[in-house]
Amino acid sequence: MHAHARRHSSSFLHRLPPVLIGIAALVWVLIRTGRKPTRVVYPCQRAALVTSWAFLGAPLIAAIATARWKRPVVWGTVAVATGWAVFALGGGELLGLGDAGEIGTWRPASMPAWTARDRAFEGRAVQVRDPDATSWDYATGYYGDYVDQDIVDAMVTAGLLELTDENTIVGAWGRLIPGFTPGENIAIKVNFNNAGADPPDNEIDALIHPVNALLGGLIEFGFAPSDITVFDVTHAYHNGEMPQRFIDGCEYAGINFVKYVGNPSAFSDTAVIHFDPPAGSISDRPVAQVLVDADYVISVPILKRHDYAGVTLSFKNHLGSFDDCMQVHDHVFTGISGYDPSYNALIDIYLNPHIGGKTVLVLCDALYGNYQHLWGAPTPWPQFGNDAPSTIFLGADAVATDCVALDVLYREGTVGERADDYLELAGALGLGVYERESAPGVYSLIDHRYLESPFDQTGVDDGPHGGDEQPVVTDMLAVMPNPSSCPTLRLRLPMQVDGRASLKLYNARGQHVRTLLDNERVNGGLELSWNGTDGAGRRVASGVYWCRLDYEGRSETEKLLLVR
Repeated sequence: MHAHARRHSSSFLHRLPPVLIGIAALVWVLIRTGRKPTRVVYPCQRAALVTSWAFLGAPLIAAIATARWKRPVVWGTVAVATGWAVFALGGGELLGLGDAGEIGTWRPASMPAWTARDRAFEGRAVQVRDPDATSWDYATGYYGDYVDQDIVDAMVTAGLLELTDENTIVGAWGRLIPGFTPGENIAIKVNFNNAGADPPDNEIDALIHPVNALLGGLIEFGFAPSDITVFDVTHAYHNGEMPQRFIDGCEYAGINFVKYVGNPSAFSDTAVIHFDPPAGSISDRPVAQVLVDADYVISVPILKRHDYAGVTLSFKNHLGSFDDCMQVHDHVFTGISGYDPSYNALIDIYLNPHIGGKTVLVLCDALYGNYQHLWGAPTPWPQFGNDAPSTIFLGADAVATDCVALDVLYREGTVGERADDYLELAGALGLGVYERESAPGVYSLIDHRYLESPFDQTGVDDGPHGGDEQPVVTDMLAVMPNPSSCPTLRLRLPMQVDGRASLKLYNARGQHVRTLLDNERVNGGLELSWNGTDGAGRRVASGVYWCRLDYEGRSETEKLLLVR
């Protein structure tokens, strides 16, 4: 009798672990799908259903087949187990739930009117690199002190010209902001996720150099410094600060800088971002007042991996554009329990008329970047020869520009597969062109343009440019330095010249700008200077110009890029 009891107890203990595993799997499914049953078709839920079926359903059917259990409850349990199997094998798709929870199925309650407008240069993204833009040794001092402002100026100018197919920086901004009226305001959103007021560290944060490059062109285009605001009102668990070293590095007087700390009117009393998640809720969040006041917006994110969202680029940059970003994290962080790939709060943020509705340009700062973390000091990138990327990305299409920047991060192998969920959603909603590279830098939908110094691809047609005199391009006349942001350009005659010689400057349209030399007799080796003015002493716009040297019946022409 006692021996039989021991055998029965031992048999029960052997059966118990599979039963517990099956119950645990079933409980997991119930917890994960309780608020949203359509999640039953997610891969992890299907795996749990298969497990519960294997450890509970199959044993029950075996028991019925052997006629060992004949109670009605057993038949009911088998029926439930069969239901589990149907779902596990794809029954959810048969019931029309197969697409639930997948990318592209969510739609906002209503699309804002601005989403129907024509977007300039849709699908185009420009990548510009100059290895000499940075020179930090990853050990000495602050990395931001090892950036060449002149080179960054040239990179931004070349990128804007390439993006817009224009020949001058004024023309480029005219294409990006065709309805500009003097007196309008523009806001530049930078990223100070890791900053304090006066940080002694090398935490990755916004650099002033790309901002300076933008400011020069904006002011030349017609914006008054007082109408330009650089801001980041990030707070919650962040400090909400803007480092003084960043403000002090601005090369233009009169620019406004707005942060959260010490700013009681950082957020609007009326303008809010409305969130429309398919499950749960996020309360309406007040928008930064600077965005409400602005007529145009430029987003300047940093190329870096985000430990929870996968990546932080132009869309996520705006978590610093409204009050208390903590509330949206569960709907942005791809790796946490409860994340729904059919919805991403970054889309609702971008759909706000004060954010996506006003954005005219994205400039992604990848001068150093960080492919490992959202914090910490920059580290060398393997794909750039264990050096800094020394790169910027520009585009008027935020989706396409983020895609190209994200692909560069993906090549380092540190970014999770769900990092592009928000971009696929944005593409499905028609907010821009979504595509992932088929090979490094290779796209079929995105117009990806890559420039590397010496920037001989500036979007300029090297053929005739109109006007009375049309220069012919040759390789003989030396221009140094080129490109240049210096007020003086040196033009060196490359050989001995006997007889009359003239050296004239033309703009990209072939119009005569200034004569620098017109003499009967000139000695070779002469160096001439140009201070960036026309024949009447007026400052000319940044952009492409042509130097034409005529001597002894011959003509030599060289293209130069003037960067303010």
